[in-house]
Amino acid sequence: MFDKTRARFFPFALTDTVIARPVDAETFEAARAPLFDQVFPRWNSLNHFSLPEERKKRIQRLRRVWSRVHHERFIFYEADRAVGWFFGRMEDAITFRMNNTGVLPDHRRHGLYTAFTVRLLAYLKALGYERVISYHHPTNRAILIAKLKLGFNITGHWLSEDSGAVVRLTYFFYRDRFDAFEAIFGLEPDFTQQRATQPDSASEKAD
Repeated sequence: MFDKTRARFFPFALTDTVIARPVDAETFEAARAPLFDQVFPRWNSLNHFSLPEERKKRIQRLRRVWSRVHHERFIFYEADRAVGWFFGRMEDAITFRMNNTGVLPDHRRHGLYTAFTVRLLAYLKALGYERVISYHHPTNRAILIAKLKLGFNITGHWLSEDSGAVVRLTYFFYRDRFDAFEAIFGLEPDFTQQRATQPDSASEKAD
């Protein structure tokens, strides 16, 4: 549905050696699976609820419905080697959610996450989204700081039975939405806002 627009933004070089490439669901899972425990070795201890097997079968129909919303999957490749990934999806008609990003330890602090997020934001704005959200553990300081520098705002928190307490971050694409948020919650202007994306006029057009 969004292939033409996506092709204007990706594949995209995150560094001199690493490229973010869009992939299908099967390729994504095959590439991510071997990396997951290396990136998130404490994942199981951070998640406190697991759906029982008998209930997994009951929700398959709901999962099929959910799978039809807009999803984005990317693998970060160094040559032919997968070194990271991104997965996200439509949250509602105007909101895209950045669900999960992972980068191998030896490729962190090289700017991959920031470079990818800037490019992704430009792409999502071109598709017509009004805002982007993500959820992070309060102690995930590196990602929280990186996103705040890009112009994301803390817009709430979420308490859940599986992941505990997480912080919600939101990036507003349009000044009127940000101004409405700032008018209610702001103490002073946020000069980082809109620093992340500066798409040209061609990038503003969706399919």
